[in-house]
Formats: sequence, structure tokens, C-alpha cells
Amino acid sequence: MKDTPGQNVTTTFPGALEGKCLRLEAAGSGLDRAMITIPARVKPGQPFGATVALLDANAMPLIAKKEHLTLSLAGVAQAEVSFPAGHSAVARLEGLTQPDSGYFRLQAEIDGRHFVSNPSLATDEERPLVLWGDPHIHTTVGDCHAARCRTRTLAYAAARYAYGLDFIAIADHVSWQPRGTAGKWKDNLALCELYDEPGTFSALYCYETSMRGGDGGDCNVYLRRSKYGAGGRVAGRWRGDHSRRVCRRERHCRWTSRMIESMELR
Repeated sequence: MKDTPGQNVTTTFPGALEGKCLRLEAAGSGLDRAMITIPARVKPGQPFGATVALLDANAMPLIAKKEHLTLSLAGVAQAEVSFPAGHSAVARLEGLTQPDSGYFRLQAEIDGRHFVSNPSLATDEERPLVLWGDPHIHTTVGDCHAARCRTRTLAYAAARYAYGLDFIAIADHVSWQPRGTAGKWKDNLALCELYDEPGTFSALYCYETSMRGGDGGDCNVYLRRSKYGAGGRVAGRWRGDHSRRVCRRERHCRWTSRMIESMELR
């Protein structure tokens, strides 16, 4: 059979649990944009993946009505995506390729509207690994802005399957009772282990705490190992790339803007 662009591209959709969570908690309405997320760096001729999501004006995935999207590279079709009706319009594609070196974007077309991915660099040079993620997410567990927060399951499902992130950290407050309890912390660690998939997606151990008296603002604490439970491992996406410097502390101060500084873990 003659090789054609996209011939070896495979398309997958979220599993039953994540898909149901997206439908129930994040049902978007009215297409605002198609978001295509690809790695920041790829090797020419080597396969890479892309996350595709049809989003509304609030960045919520649409409930699909058999929408059909075409992905192209330099005007040549790479893949066709048909979103199953009644499910969240999100998909994962594997097997895309960029044959030439240099910066590029994927193009997407749906119903006559055109969108592009984030830029990526195709190069054989060894460069630092670039990962995309959100280091500070609040959920209903911490009771911080509870009316606007969603569940942790949605946070993990949306980050990985809708937005194509490499890692997230759920940073619910532990300083103010009854927000922080041993039971909630153990439950949080268990979910980190459940959604962490080495080499694909990282769920970081994290909590947010307020400094005594409020003078130091709020600090996010990222842990390399779990204090409770049997897991005790570094979240998988970073494993092997940063043996020691895998933690960041995010500090919110009253008088200064947001600051992020690296921490050395021992």
C-alpha cells in the first residue's frame, strides 16, 4: 500500500470515567475555538502526538454532535478526527510527523473555520525538555472559592485529555480547618498515584499553606515523595529528567507579584 500522510495516525478518546466526568462537569456550548496542543520540540521524521479539543468561550469542551476536524501540515492533510456524538469533543492523536527541520504549527479546519496549534521546533539537536502544566489548581476539596471550583477528577481529566498538559499540581489549602485533614491529604495522594502515568502525565504531590501571621503570604509546597501511603514516587513525567530539582515553591505575597523559585530537594 502506498504511504500517504496520516496513514499511521491513531486516534483515541478519553476512557469511560474521564469522559463521563468531562460531560457532567464541563459541558461546553457553542464552538469558540479548536485547541491543538503539540510538543514544544520534536525530531524530524519521528512520530509525535497531539491533543485536540473543541472548546466554548469558557474553554469548556463541547458535547459533540458528530463534528469533523481535519489536521494539516503545510497544507497537506495529516489526519481526520470525527468526534462521537454525545461525548466530549476531545481526542488524542499519535503518529503525526514533521519531515523537515525548523519551527512549524499544525493547522485545523472545522466547518470552514481555521485554527492553529502552538508552535513547535523540529530539530535533531539535544535541547532541554520543555513541559507544559499548571502548578496551582484549587478544587472543591479545599473549600477555596467553592462556588467556582470543580472536582479533582475533572482537574486531572481536563488537564490531560482536553488541554494536553504534561503535569498539574492540585494545591488545596491545608492551613485553615477543616480544609486540611489527614484524611483529605491521604485521599489526595491516592489520586496523585491513580492519575500519574510515568512518561506521559505527572500528578504532583502538592498543598498550599499560609505562613504564620500572613506576612509571608501563601506558599505552595511540592513534595518529591509521599509521606503517607506505599507509593512514595516522583510523578512520572519528570522521572529521569530531573533527579533532584523537581520541586518548585510558588509564593503569593501581599505586597509583591507572584514569584516562583526553585527548591533543592534532599
